[in-house]
Amino acid sequence: MKKSMAFKSFVACATIVCGIHFAMAAWQYDEGAGTISDGNWTFKVSKWTDTTFQTTVKAAGCLAGEGALDLEAAETDLGRKWVYQNDQFNGCKTITSMRIPASQTSLPLNFAYGCTAMTSFEATTALVTYGNYCLRDCSALVTLYPEIWTDEGSYKLGEGMLWGCTKLHY
Repeated sequence: MKKSMAFKSFVACATIVCGIHFAMAAWQYDEGAGTISDGNWTFKVSKWTDTTFQTTVKAAGCLAGEGALDLEAAETDLGRKWVYQNDQFNGCKTITSMRIPASQTSLPLNFAYGCTAMTSFEATTALVTYGNYCLRDCSALVTLYPEIWTDEGSYKLGEGMLWGCTKLHY
């Protein structure tokens, strides 16, 4: 049984942010399969919390997808904060760009480590803590927003973050 947690029905359009094309299909939770999907990306859900005090989703393992990954849209459509785990998106070589929602203030250990096709990573200034080895070996990465090195005092950067990002110039 599919439950659509979208605030809107399927939207047949797209947005372009910082030159990145993000599809706008509504994310849905498939309770029977234990997955969330936007029609392109599919993730296995390890924990779905729907209580008065917590509305979160924990996803482990990318089952399918390629291209731009809009995690901001996932949170909006699902109506829950996505709780990132250590190694989230580690080695997912089909992500070409990623957008992090404003609700996220930190990224865990090894977040998006080895996403070798990712050329762009976008977050908000609310994201202030980057875990150890976050975005490491994203060898195609050329755009990082915000430019965290311009105001280093405002951000906590983990050990080994951005190592191997040879196309990123700062």
